[in-house]
Amino acid sequence: MQLRKEKKEEIKEDLKKMRAELKEKIEAGEITKEEAKNKLKEYIESIKEERKEIIQEKKEELADEIEAQKERREEVKELRKILRGAIKNKDYEKITDTFNKLYEHLLDHIEFDYKKLEELKKIEL
Repeated sequence: MQLRKEKKEEIKEDLKKMRAELKEKIEAGEITKEEAKNKLKEYIESIKEERKEIIQEKKEELADEIEAQKERREEVKELRKILRGAIKNKDYEKITDTFNKLYEHLLDHIEFDYKKLEELKKIEL
């Protein structure tokens, strides 16, 4: 989070300097207001593009984990069906077994969420 905050401050300072420089050039007649606006737009677009690239890289890094999580989600759906059937049939052994499996899936999901959170914290936006 600190890196993100520092990066935002850096970008704000860069924009402030750029605006001041462009204002001086406009006043000196070196460029028009339209050219200055275009330069600001280009800079802002480059920042947005950089952010998109960073996010895409992180998504690609997590792609295998995300795919595995989707598979686990399907397994959980199946376990819920089994649990409903076991409850309906009052099969207490199957209920206990299914709850244990669901609990393991929950722990896996929590671990996955922590990994994602750590990766998001590393991103400098």
